[in-house]
Amino acid sequence: MTPRRRWNRTRALAAVAALATLAAGCARASAPPVATVPKHVASEGLGTAEARDPRLRDSLARLHRGPTAATHREVAAAYRALGITDRAFDHLSSAVALDPRDAAAHDQLARMWRDWGLSHLGLADARAAVKYAPQSPVAHNTLGTLLEAMSRIGEARRAYEHALALDEGATYASTNLARLPAIQHARAGARPEPSHQVTP
Repeated sequence: MTPRRRWNRTRALAAVAALATLAAGCARASAPPVATVPKHVASEGLGTAEARDPRLRDSLARLHRGPTAATHREVAAAYRALGITDRAFDHLSSAVALDPRDAAAHDQLARMWRDWGLSHLGLADARAAVKYAPQSPVAHNTLGTLLEAMSRIGEARRAYEHALALDEGATYASTNLARLPAIQHARAGARPEPSHQVTP
């Protein structure tokens, strides 16, 4: 008769721990990468803002009752008003995920990339805003500001002119358009700090 092996509690626990570590490592390896905003825009003081700011608190309550692209945009606007841009970016991204045709969310994302000095990353959103809201002078103007920031002056001019064709009273677009010749002349030397007129 073969003698029974004595159960070794220490070895069994060690084996279980090893299996748990292996499983955790596999889970981390298979998890998709998380998109993040630039490190220099990370916010501080979160938690207190949600509790103290009535606009943000009410917007979050409406989002909790019914998450839609519109409620995510509303929360994003409240965060941006407080200067908490990374949270605003997250909610605008959620709005686009819920409704890929949400031109307003695409437009706001494009402006955020531009304001972070990363216009090339926002160009796709700016073009999406124009695609889904072709009659919006604001969307064409935003596209122009990104193209201008990328030194694509000819394309920027056409975007501003398109905005003015849609709305002759769009002073923000006419201001941007009038500034382009000075920017072109300055390209050979020090470039002036842009001051985009992005809202009506």
